[in-house]
Formats: sequence, C-alpha cells, structure tokens
Amino acid sequence: MKPITPLTEVIQRFGLDQLDPLPDHAFDLKRHTFIWDRNGLPQYGTRTQSAMYRLANQWRYTEASLSFLTDATLGGLRDKEAAFDEMQAAYDRSRQEAQDWRDRYCAADMLAGTYGGSLVVALNTLIVVYRGDLDVPDEKPEDKVANEKIGELIGGHSLGGVLWAAANNTRHWPEWSVEEAIPWRLQRERYERDKLIARGYAIEEKKKPNPEAPPKKERPRQSEYSLPVLKAALGPPFDAVDHIGFGCGAHVIKRLAGPDGDFNTISRRLFDYAKALEDHYGEPKPEDPMEDVRRRVARLKGGGGG
Repeated sequence: MKPITPLTEVIQRFGLDQLDPLPDHAFDLKRHTFIWDRNGLPQYGTRTQSAMYRLANQWRYTEASLSFLTDATLGGLRDKEAAFDEMQAAYDRSRQEAQDWRDRYCAADMLAGTYGGSLVVALNTLIVVYRGDLDVPDEKPEDKVANEKIGELIGGHSLGGVLWAAANNTRHWPEWSVEEAIPWRLQRERYERDKLIARGYAIEEKKKPNPEAPPKKERPRQSEYSLPVLKAALGPPFDAVDHIGFGCGAHVIKRLAGPDGDFNTISRRLFDYAKALEDHYGEPKPEDPMEDVRRRVARLKGGGGG
C-alpha cells in the first residue's frame, strides 16, 4: 500500500493556511464541553477550519485510490483512441480483424467509463461532504450548484457544478438516454402512421379534449439541468449531442487533468475550489489567543506603554 501523505504536507502543498497551525478540538467554555460537528465528529477549530481539516484528511486517505482511478481512466481513453484508429485501418484488410479491433475499442470504452464514472462520483462526494460541513445553504442543486460561479470556472461553471453534473450522468445515463429518445421515437411513430393514413391503410383518430381533465404538468427531464453543464464544460463535439453516454465521466476527468494528464492538477483544482467556497461561505480564521500578548509585549519593549 502506498504511504499516506502526512497532513502537514497536504497543508503545505495546497496552501491550506487556515490549518496552520493545526487547530485543536474545539471547546465550549460556557458549557464546559467539547464541540462536535453535525456528523457527531470532533470539531477542530471553527466550523470552517473543521470542514477543511476533514476534507484534507479524506483526500489523503483516498489519494492512492483516486490517483489509480485517474491513471486507469486516462489510460483507457488512450487505448480507446488507438483501437479506433486500428479499427478504421483494418476495414481495408480484413473484416474479422476490424471486428477484433472494434471489440478492443468497446472494451477500452467500458474501462474508461467505469473508472472515470467512479472517480467523478468519488470527487463529487468529497465536495458534497465539504459543502455540508461548511454549512453551505441547502438549496436545490439544479438551482444552485448547476449555475454556481465560484472559483475557477470550467465552461462557465464551477468545479462543484461540473462534478455534480458528471456524477448525475454516471448514475442516470441509462434513464437519460431513454428520455432523450422519447421525442425521436414519437416523431418516428407519427411519421409511420401518417404514411399508413395517406395510403388508406389506417384511419386517423381524433380524440376530443376532456374539459374536466386537469392540465398535465410537464415533468422536467432528469437531464435538463445536468446536460447543459456537461456540454459547456466538455465543449466540442459533446456540445452538439442530445445526450452524453456512459463514458462521460472519463472525458470530464480528462478535461480536469489538463494537457499533462496529471492527478495533481485535479487535486489542485479540488482544493482551490474548496478555498473559494470557504471565502464565500466560511468564517474568518480566529486570532491566535497569544497574538494579543505578543502585541502588548512588543509595545512595552518599544516604549509604547500599556
């Protein structure tokens, strides 16, 4: 097992100044009791410090797994692209060879999609927990996260919004593909029926409206809020499709990893976003109780008096 990165190194690497020095378990002087967070866990320092403390620990405990998933996802995408090129070239040589490369292409696609989907869900979970610990107002995600403009923007959306949408796609892409196919299927059925009616093989049935029937409420499709975020974040060619399938998570990870395909880039984005949320919703870092003493001593040494 890969050694776990020390917390002090995580703090230094990502500039988590609010955890330097490390806060102690918060104590309520009025009630003479320790303070616990919403999950029943010890609160370290302020609520804001405790949220970042927990995120930093969760990240370092899962760093090895997240790094592995990143490498596996990007490797799967590279294998997929290579298999596609070989498949195209093999069509001129042998149909069986082309089929073999197509099988490899599909296998690489499933591999990248599986690992990438798992990774966006894991990263989104880290953010969801952090937002809860930070006590971010609990609003509907489609109203808040999807349109959030906090931190570095990816296609006009925050990292939290992109991962939220990608995690939704991973969980619901089979349902979304059906939802997106319904209008096309109904249109096709209507077209076929119109041909039969024109040839006299069918009679058009006109239903009379029922004035007593309550108006139908159109339910927003599950993908309505997430797909625009994903299309904006991924750009061409995804911005021109009706739905993004199983491999969406892999392409999101590729986008977040940057041109170097580096897990550290994803980690930096994660903590930069966390710090941006902290600036927006967090509490100020409490002053060191000894700071006032040091100021008084400095004034006395300088002859400034009490």
